Order: sequence, then structure tokens, then C-alpha cells
Amino acid sequence: PGGYQPKPVVALDPAMRADEAMKALLRAELEVIQINEPYIPQDIDSEFVHDYRVALRRARSALAEVNGVFPADITKRLRSDLQFANQFSNDLRDLDVYLLSEERYRALLPSQLRDGIAPLFDHLRDRRTAALDSMVAGLESPEYRRVIAEFAAFLDKPIARNTAARTGRHP
Repeated sequence: PGGYQPKPVVALDPAMRADEAMKALLRAELEVIQINEPYIPQDIDSEFVHDYRVALRRARSALAEVNGVFPADITKRLRSDLQFANQFSNDLRDLDVYLLSEERYRALLPSQLRDGIAPLFDHLRDRRTAALDSMVAGLESPEYRRVIAEFAAFLDKPIARNTAARTGRHP
């Protein structure tokens, strides 16, 4: 969609508190997630699923690498919630990868056997249709909507100056 950055660039100030910087980074990833969500059901391009997944993975990885920036219970819950959000896309992305490489797989076979692989790819396309339906149902589920809304609310909540997460107060 119109010029978004799948790899967001976030301007950080070295004097920024770690928790503020982390929220800025996570907010950028949430924007990528939310930009891609409405395009996934439209099934226009597999890159929407890919960018969505990468943004979720980046957010989870960032949370895993910044011990003490947020209270441990919050970090644990956010990582668990983001893992839940990502699970809907696993099968769909795996199938997309296979289907995007169909011609390469055909080319690996001797010419007289290339047509024989067609039933496999027909089967993968059928499974992909089911995986897309499953992902769309997941994205529309109340639990997923709750997870994304709570993540956004956490990121929008002002930073407490006297946070229990001591590392979060440091630049």
C-alpha cells in the first residue's frame, strides 16, 4: 500500500529513556502489522503476509532482547500475545513459499517428469485457500483483536517516571 516502510526507520535520541525508545520501535512495528492486516484477506500479494509476519517477529525479538526495560510480567505477556497473533499465518506463509517456487521446483525435474508435479501444486493451492480462510478467521477473532488493542494501548500509555523496570529509565 501507498509507500509504507516494511522496515521502519525510527529516529532515536541517545538521551531518550530506554523504555521510550523501545516503545517507539514497537510502535513502528505495530504500524506495519496494522497496515498489512486489511490486505491479507484480499489475497493481492503474498508480501502482505510476509511483512505482517516479519513485523510481529521483530517486535517479539526486540522484547526478548531488552531485559529490564519493561516489567518482566508485561514483557512476558506481550511476547506471548504476539506469538499468538503470529500463529495464524504460519501455514499460509509456508504454502506461499512453496507456491512461489513452483517454477524452480519444476525446473529441477527432467522435462518428461515436469507435468507430473502438477497434482502436488494443485493440492498445495487447495491447502493455501484453507490456510488463508483460517488466517482471516484468526484476524477477525475477538482474541486477536484484544491482543492488538492491548498492545496498542500499552504503547500509547505514557511512561511512568518511577517505573519498576530500572533499566527502562536509563538512556
